[in-house]
Amino acid sequence: MNNLLFIIFLLSAAAIGIFIILAILEFIKKNKPRGIKQIKFAGISAAVMIVSLIAFTATSDPVNEKTEEVAVEDEQPEPEEEPEEEVKPVTEEPKKEVSAPVVVEKPKAEKPIESKPKPEPVKKEINTSVYEYASNIDITDARDLNDHITLMIDMKTDNEGMAFQHVLNQTYDFVQQPDIEGAKTIGINVRVKGDKVGMFTIYPEKFKANDDEPMADAVLAASDLEMVNAEVEQFGKVMELW
Repeated sequence: MNNLLFIIFLLSAAAIGIFIILAILEFIKKNKPRGIKQIKFAGISAAVMIVSLIAFTATSDPVNEKTEEVAVEDEQPEPEEEPEEEVKPVTEEPKKEVSAPVVVEKPKAEKPIESKPKPEPVKKEINTSVYEYASNIDITDARDLNDHITLMIDMKTDNEGMAFQHVLNQTYDFVQQPDIEGAKTIGINVRVKGDKVGMFTIYPEKFKANDDEPMADAVLAASDLEMVNAEVEQFGKVMELW
């Protein structure tokens, strides 16, 4: 019932608005009788709206609704009480005697004897300043492995024969230096413009300094001539080196 009254109320309100709009349009068209008629319809719709509103408010009973809600709440079942659990008496178990732990003494570990590393022998730098005509010298000192020293000598001059003779003459002083002590053999390679032109191995123990003979001859007497190119070989023959 309340819903039907509420729908009539809404329709009446909408009809009032429609009739008022139609009345305004009739007055604009200068049709006064029809405009007054539309206003009357709007008044009737207003009366219906007021009546439906009064009926709607009269039929709704908020008190009854509240009582119904309270009744529904009262009808809810009360929670059942759970039975109390029986508390069993706690019986004390007899205490067990704990025997004291037996302490076993571990034998003390002996500290390992630290071995001190043997100091490595300090190599002396080899002085090659006697080769004054050289542009670069690479040294490989392998005295600790095979008692050998290797020199790779790059010469400034383009004359291959002259370069080889310079190295022979200056090796005379080099082999007497104390910083080559311990070397049984010294391999000497002569390069000109990056190409090897000659190679010989000198034995310092065989070397004997002699100021009465050419230095190159004294060096060759204690050396093995292992390699010379054609130009150096021809130069050596002319200079009577071999």
